Amino acid sequence: RFRHLALLELCGDALLISGFVYCSGGPRSIFGFLFVIWIVYAALSLGSRAAMLACAFATIAHFTIAWGPIVGLFPPYSPDFAMLPHEAGSSVVSHSAAFLAVALLARRLAAEVQAGREELQELGELHRRIVENVSSGLLTATRAGTITSFNQEAERITGFSANEVLGHPLSELFPTLGEVDAGERQRRIQVQFQDRTGRTLHLGMSLSWLRNAAGAEEGAILIFQDLTQLVEMEEQLRRSERLGAIGQLAAGLAHELRNPLASLSGAVE
Repeated sequence: RFRHLALLELCGDALLISGFVYCSGGPRSIFGFLFVIWIVYAALSLGSRAAMLACAFATIAHFTIAWGPIVGLFPPYSPDFAMLPHEAGSSVVSHSAAFLAVALLARRLAAEVQAGREELQELGELHRRIVENVSSGLLTATRAGTITSFNQEAERITGFSANEVLGHPLSELFPTLGEVDAGERQRRIQVQFQDRTGRTLHLGMSLSWLRNAAGAEEGAILIFQDLTQLVEMEEQLRRSERLGAIGQLAAGLAHELRNPLASLSGAVE
């Protein structure tokens, strides 16, 4: 759809430029450079093939504007614009050579631009796959605390979709987190979080600055994992240790009681 719209736009521009050149001096018009700009724009919009097609059209248009009044196809826009055949031929040759040179350069430029676009798309897709497939929840926020990105693992852990949290303050999602202040170094914290089902989770978080190409802080990166099972296992371990200590105390107490009771039992017998 974009290519169709771009092609329609280029056709309209070609007709406007041709009419403008015809009305402003014909082959002598100082606005003939508009064809050059149009060829470059065609190359950047639709690729190297479009550059050659634009070159051909510009050459035909200029040839028609120069030779049309001479052969009687149409009158010149003004009698002052009339040209002799050798003048028209010289103008057509010079402009055609200029159009061809620009088209060849535009083809190379378009190829480099297309390669850059493809590389940028590949890098963007790789970055998106890395962020989406990382095993930890990941979100980014501005310095004001507004959430700007939210990956799939973050959606799974919190139960909230990206559309529900993007653009909202970070404090609404994690009320116990506090202000976004990563400090000079990476900050590691553990907070309690209540998901949308009402279940309380224990999240381990790593908060660090998000810096731009100049090294200035422009936001924060928050990476978090669900540590609920680990925290529950630690609690069970501590409970088991307490029960074990109580068992040892009971065994020692029973031993201390059993010895004098055995003596008393023997004496009574």
